[in-house]
Amino acid sequence: MDQLATSQDTPHERQPVEDLATPKLVEDLTPSHPVEDAATPKMSRLATIVVCLVVVASLAWVVVSWRVLRSPLIDAVGEAAGSVFLALLIVSVIGALRRSRRR
Repeated sequence: MDQLATSQDTPHERQPVEDLATPKLVEDLTPSHPVEDAATPKMSRLATIVVCLVVVASLAWVVVSWRVLRSPLIDAVGEAAGSVFLALLIVSVIGALRRSRRR
């Protein structure tokens, strides 16, 4: 009769079970290094810095609005979220105008 492993078994007594669902050929075909998707655009260094500055500024505004101006926390978060969405809208419009000029 086949016995199940219990918590009293030590790790060296357990026998490894091979995965029969994955053939060895599939393991051999997978690359050892990560493959970068060519369709995924990378952000420039300037864009990364600007995103970080927007995040820090919005978090700072939440703290200032909440603690210094004594706004309720939900209002402070709403103000910061609205500002971030406005910045996203402006960046989107500028990007669309720049792209239309290239063509």
